[in-house]
Amino acid sequence: MKKKHHLIFVPGLSDNNKLLTWAINRFNKDEFTPHIHLAPWLKRTEKFEPKLNRLLKLIDKLSGDGDLVSLIGISAGASLVLNAYLQRKNKIIGVVNICGRLRSGTGFPSLNLASRKNPAFKQSVLGFENIEPTLTTKDKKKVLTISAFLDEIVPLNTATLPGATNIQVPLVEHNLAIYGTLIFYRGIINNFLGI
Repeated sequence: MKKKHHLIFVPGLSDNNKLLTWAINRFNKDEFTPHIHLAPWLKRTEKFEPKLNRLLKLIDKLSGDGDLVSLIGISAGASLVLNAYLQRKNKIIGVVNICGRLRSGTGFPSLNLASRKNPAFKQSVLGFENIEPTLTTKDKKKVLTISAFLDEIVPLNTATLPGATNIQVPLVEHNLAIYGTLIFYRGIINNFLGI
């Protein structure tokens, strides 16, 4: 029997799953089972660790029968999925970062400004930034980053991962780039994840 391939989509700070559901419906879902997992970022008083632990539990549950699991982090969800990947490397087929900040970096807006209303997001970014040096060449081969040509929310130097597959799409504006990627460039994601 063919193994199921579960794709866990983690949205950004707005926790907007309606638009995400609409975009996912443009994928060929015969090849995978989608799951939208809210951090939730709008629960602003909650620290980073409970958010990460819930995602880890979902990964463990979905991979329990030997099924395949991939992670797609969108915007703020990117650092969360990469933190989870580093704790469950043996259970994850691939990780995709769509317009997400992975380190403090330079440029506008600064991480302090971007996370001023959400301390857990800052903890997530700094958490990944601290453990990024532990990624091996093999680990990085499982990571795809997709960045916009012009993103007013996520500076390019914070969204790519040296040694991973890094693609810049000719799209502008953070939200348009996210949904444009999910609709027009989903083939890149499908090919990378083998779906």
